[in-house]
Amino acid sequence: MERLDRALDGPPPRMLYTRREAAELLSLSVSTVQMLVSRGMLGSRKMGHKRLIPHASLVAFAQKNLTSLWLPKHNGKTVNTERSIARAEREAS
Repeated sequence: MERLDRALDGPPPRMLYTRREAAELLSLSVSTVQMLVSRGMLGSRKMGHKRLIPHASLVAFAQKNLTSLWLPKHNGKTVNTERSIARAEREAS
């Protein structure tokens, strides 16, 4: 978060970041960043064959208070319904 905090102090050094660069700024793995993008939890843009993440999306994600980043599990299986996700978030708070 320290690198992202430094980026928050002034104008962003860059407007768009690759998934690898975003993962480094957020202190997450590249696969986690990919999961966040695919679930719509982290905004991105596709430019040609590249998926780029805007600086503003990184800042917004870093400032969110996420109660549940991972999908809930039931009997060892991942549950992927909107209702179960909402229920898991209510139970976590």
